[in-house]
Amino acid sequence: MSSVGPSGGPSAVARGAEAVVGAIIEVVDRRYRRTGPFAKRGDRRTAYRRHEDRAAHATLGFSTRACAILAADASPEATLASLLALIAGVAGARRAAVVLPGDERVVAVAVGAGEDPGQATDLAAWLDAATDRPRSERATSPAARVVVVALQQGRTGIGSGVPPRPARIAIPLGDHEAPVVGLDLRSSRAAARAGERLPEILREQAAGFLLLSVRVADAARQRARDAAADVERSRFASTVAHELRTPLTGLGGYLDLLLADPSGDPAIRAEFLERSRRIVDSMTELVNDLLEVSRIEAGSIELTDGPVPLADVLAAVREQVEPVAAATDVSLQIHQPSRLRVANGDRRAIERIAVNLVGNAVKYAEPGGRVEVDVALDGPVVLLAVRDSGSGIAPEDQPRIFERFSRLDRHRATPGTGLGLPIARDLARLMGGEIGLASVPGTGSSFVLALPGPTRPDPGAVAAALERAVAAEDERLDGPHP
Repeated sequence: MSSVGPSGGPSAVARGAEAVVGAIIEVVDRRYRRTGPFAKRGDRRTAYRRHEDRAAHATLGFSTRACAILAADASPEATLASLLALIAGVAGARRAAVVLPGDERVVAVAVGAGEDPGQATDLAAWLDAATDRPRSERATSPAARVVVVALQQGRTGIGSGVPPRPARIAIPLGDHEAPVVGLDLRSSRAAARAGERLPEILREQAAGFLLLSVRVADAARQRARDAAADVERSRFASTVAHELRTPLTGLGGYLDLLLADPSGDPAIRAEFLERSRRIVDSMTELVNDLLEVSRIEAGSIELTDGPVPLADVLAAVREQVEPVAAATDVSLQIHQPSRLRVANGDRRAIERIAVNLVGNAVKYAEPGGRVEVDVALDGPVVLLAVRDSGSGIAPEDQPRIFERFSRLDRHRATPGTGLGLPIARDLARLMGGEIGLASVPGTGSSFVLALPGPTRPDPGAVAAALERAVAAEDERLDGPHP
């Protein structure tokens, strides 16, 4: 990044970096005014003999280089990697990792070109285990998420290769809420000297720069999310306009025909009115789905939280979907579970999800096909599988199934808004659940709904149970068929 602005003067980034360096010098000056290198000229010594002098000198050098890193034109991940490499170099370490504070426990570690990433992740795992935390938190919290950030150039620290007598230390950079740095050193002697190389004021500055780089990264990610949301909103508005314009055009055409010939053939008038009624019904369904999407996005949807027997849910599904299956010659087999199969969530939302999954399977099944519904338990997780013998979904189309208004080309002739599955997935997630898909072209598909049971497992248990269920459905679809 150039340090010269368009008018020939310093750029805003360079001026900001200079301001930060100036502030750091002022802090160091106030702290070491009498004994440090910033004392009055008559008192200034020619050599840094005192510990405070060396600390001030090291801190100023570190802060100047850290400001240059922040002012460089690099990605947030590369900036964090460069700061970790700088800390490792100052401490005389081969590599540095850091535990970043926040809602999610994260350990970041840098790796350079040609370096073994396994050594970096080993240091990160060690630091996560070595960081001082309350016993209760250590017992209930999962392992930290490890983020490996890559250096754009240079090494991650001092030296290379595997040290003969490796040593690792963890150094807090402040109070219990500040970052904790883990260092990978070549020997216990180097580990003992690392504390001297990182005096207290330098640790405070390092903590500030690390947190600043994290905030910059968070801001960059938020900007990316906002930009993606703007694109999504624009696409959504365009799609809604298109979805409404098409039925309105048809409805207007039928009304024009009826008005042009008020005394026409009664049979034709009745047919036009029936078609107009079906268009109104489809528009009503679309508007209701749009309102549901709006409530979900705004967080204004109200869901209760309590035990819901799956037997009652599937009884409601049978009542609503069985007539449609009979009319289209589709065999609907619902294996009614016992009332002991209980999910935890909102009864209306669970019914809507189940009706959507079973209704879709029946709607897209070919005449003479079959749809099977089954309920199972995987520990504290309730699984509802909806299987069909349809044409299946191609692998490249499967990621689009849960996108709003997404309709496969061969399904466009079938009435629908394209919002049913996205709404079903959003409702499942609001209740701590998830929906997965297994499909084999030419064989069929299985949609699996995973919901917390009465004991309310953690999200990791729900995700693991769903993954096992989808894998089992994949094996069933790939197996022999009658």
